[in-house]
Amino acid sequence: MADTHTRIETSIEHPQSFVERKTADRLEDDRELRVFEAWLESIDSRVLSRVLTPEERNRRIALALLRKEKKLKREKEKNKIDPLSGMGRQEHLKPKLDEMISRGKPFAVLFTDLDNFSIINDKYGHPAGDEIIAQTGLRIQEGLRDETSAREGDEAFVGDPFRNGGDEAAIVLPDVSSRENLVLIGNRIRSLINDTPFTVPQINEKIGLTVSIGGLIWDGIQSKEEFIITVDDYLYKAKRARGSLVIQ
Repeated sequence: MADTHTRIETSIEHPQSFVERKTADRLEDDRELRVFEAWLESIDSRVLSRVLTPEERNRRIALALLRKEKKLKREKEKNKIDPLSGMGRQEHLKPKLDEMISRGKPFAVLFTDLDNFSIINDKYGHPAGDEIIAQTGLRIQEGLRDETSAREGDEAFVGDPFRNGGDEAAIVLPDVSSRENLVLIGNRIRSLINDTPFTVPQINEKIGLTVSIGGLIWDGIQSKEEFIITVDDYLYKAKRARGSLVIQ
């Protein structure tokens, strides 16, 4: 995302004027603040509609803060996290798949893609599109949270999300070996994105977005390349119906 600057122009008439430039760190802080505010609004919306209780809302917020403090900082230091989406960098996806295949045990993958996302960039600009991607990353991670984590205060996840270019994501699910569980996780993520409007940054406008998702369980036979192509085919089928889930 390109840096932008806010400037107060100097002039001869006002010699005491000064030029104020926002640093890259300040711009990043502003963006992260807007993203988290939008995510919090989506949670509040679910509380108002009684999808979540106030206690569940508070726990999700606390766990998100814990993750930001303990996990994201550590992973960013290892250069594994995409700074925009908060998910794994794209270049780490294929090594992760190699690792899963080398184990020889069943695992699953979901590919997600926001529908008609180019309209966001065209209408509101690429900075707004970037922040929608960041909000989407938070919702995907929320959908992967393991609500049955054994120890109070721990935050565990059932899968590892990666940004897969643009507004697409790829989610590796190491312990998912049944179609039933894969459908459950796919629908959870789909609901978090489809059912609650997003906030367009700076103008505070609400927009509805949908996500298409394709998923597959590795059969123990397919190569990594064949597996990726097959999951991508299911994503394509889901996008034809828009906002749908296609699982094999």
